[in-house]
Amino acid sequence: PGISGLTVLDTLVQQGVERGSQPEYYYVLIQIPMYEYLPAIGTLVAIVLGVKKLIVEYPATAELEADVISEVEVVSEVETVSEASARPAESGESNFGAFFGLMTWWSIVSIVTLTVAGERMPWLTLHMAWPMIIMTGWAVGQIIESVSANLADTKLQQVILSVLVLAVFSVSAFQAIRSLYG
Repeated sequence: PGISGLTVLDTLVQQGVERGSQPEYYYVLIQIPMYEYLPAIGTLVAIVLGVKKLIVEYPATAELEADVISEVEVVSEVETVSEASARPAESGESNFGAFFGLMTWWSIVSIVTLTVAGERMPWLTLHMAWPMIIMTGWAVGQIIESVSANLADTKLQQVILSVLVLAVFSVSAFQAIRSLYG
């Protein structure tokens, strides 16, 4: 079966062994809440923000599609299809729906798959954390963009926000350095 076939067969055989013998709730109730709580909270926030963004964008997308259809009719009268396809795509296009769907799917499926798998080990939590970290990063970016639009006018609020961010960073850095020295 080749090297990749042997790897898959070995993996399937090892699932029956159930090394680690952790309970089914090991990842959802122990590993993620204890060690990956920030990505988990961020993922929940990202899902709420993403669903809200999708609800707001899709009605606008339907209106945009109607405009594009009428524009295509006008374009087809004036130029050929090859000339129309040579034009660059509009800069307002977004792949957010695909990104959001992929990240949500990846997060959920990785948790379910590794929970169902027989080998439940702590280091496999990393595979669940990656999509949660990416979604959390997106959510933090969305929050910063919405807050920065409001803070652009007020200097005092910018200073207060900067001091708070610096304080959180300082405490985190101190804790990280302290953990290295015991």
